[in-house]
Amino acid sequence: VISVLMLSYDLITIPLSVFDIPDNMLSMVMEWFTLVFWSSDMLLSCITSYVDQGRIVTNIVMIMRNYFKTWFALDCIVVLPEWAFKVLEYVTDSGGNGETASSTGRLLRSFRAIRIARLLRLAKLQRFLGVIRDKIDS
Repeated sequence: VISVLMLSYDLITIPLSVFDIPDNMLSMVMEWFTLVFWSSDMLLSCITSYVDQGRIVTNIVMIMRNYFKTWFALDCIVVLPEWAFKVLEYVTDSGGNGETASSTGRLLRSFRAIRIARLLRLAKLQRFLGVIRDKIDS
C-alpha cells in the first residue's frame, strides 16, 4: 500500500520538478522519505519470499539470486542516482566558494530531469498488483 502511495507521489512531483519549484519543508521531508523508503525496499527485496511455479520460495540464496536477476538493476538505476544527487546537494550547500556552488547548483537543477527514471518503479506496481490478485484468487 505504501508503495502505491510513493509511486503516486512520484507520478505527481517528478514532472513538476522540471519547473524548478522552490523547496518547502513538506517537499524536503517527502523527498527524504521516498528515498529512504525505496532504499529500504531494495534491502527488503533481498529477504522477501516469492512464488515460483505455484510454490513459495523462502531460501534466502534463491531469493537473492531471483532479486539480482530481476529487479536489482532497475532498483540501482533508480535509487543510486538519487543518493548521488543528495550527496552533491549536501556538498554544494555546505562548502565551496559562491561561484562554484552556484554553477554546481545549476548543474544539479539541470539533472533533475533524470529523476524521471524513478517512474520506472511503475514496473514494480505491476508485481504488487499481481500479488494482490494472487491473494484474492486463493
